[in-house]
Amino acid sequence: TRAVYCGWTLTKLADKTEIKSSSSPGESLLSCSHAYVQGEGVALTWRWQVQHKVTAGTATAGGTVAPAEQWVADGAASEPITATASDASTTFFDWTGDVKSSDNPLVVRAVTAPVSVLASFSSRICVATTGDDATADGSEGKPFASFAAAIAKAADNDVIEVAEGEYTLTAQVTVNKAVTVRGAGAGKTVLKRSASVQKMRILSVESAGAVVMGMTLDGGFLDAGNGAGACVTAGTLQDCEIMNCS
Repeated sequence: TRAVYCGWTLTKLADKTEIKSSSSPGESLLSCSHAYVQGEGVALTWRWQVQHKVTAGTATAGGTVAPAEQWVADGAASEPITATASDASTTFFDWTGDVKSSDNPLVVRAVTAPVSVLASFSSRICVATTGDDATADGSEGKPFASFAAAIAKAADNDVIEVAEGEYTLTAQVTVNKAVTVRGAGAGKTVLKRSASVQKMRILSVESAGAVVMGMTLDGGFLDAGNGAGACVTAGTLQDCEIMNCS
């Protein structure tokens, strides 16, 4: 934390009338002229701004952050901090440290003390309607077609990115690892029960570290019990739409 000079003000003591002020550190008081009246008092006030340092770094390999540091006025918000993956095989995962968030870019709001944040990056595994499990390696150029194959390849903390499109399912998607399954957004990435399957739950989330987000779950049907769209026994389901399930 530091105090930074930000100007001065010259005022009359009697009525607090401002004679002159400056916010330029390079402007000298010698440029200020005032006709003195006997008995009149004047006050010179130096203005200072309290600032706090916001620093950003990386908790894991796989990317960079910018800006690495900035000074922020007390109570103000930082400039956006952006985490950038080093190549297509990795992706931003989250921020840790004094602020925990999955936002990217990250804006630290209402800064009242020094702040340090660290970006984590994870391996990226791609799923797309154009994928082929037989030839896939999980890259953007060779995505998987099925969720089961992508989850089988994934390790804990990996990110499975599911491209926009409609995925017709003949079996429930089971997320039983601490991975993030991230769609392109509800209404854009759609998981739908095949008409050839009479009864099927769309999604089951079964790991405490699992997160499934950004997709629509459509058409789940069970003749008994609940959770035809999704059953979450551990983990998190967020920013998803569930429709036409019973």
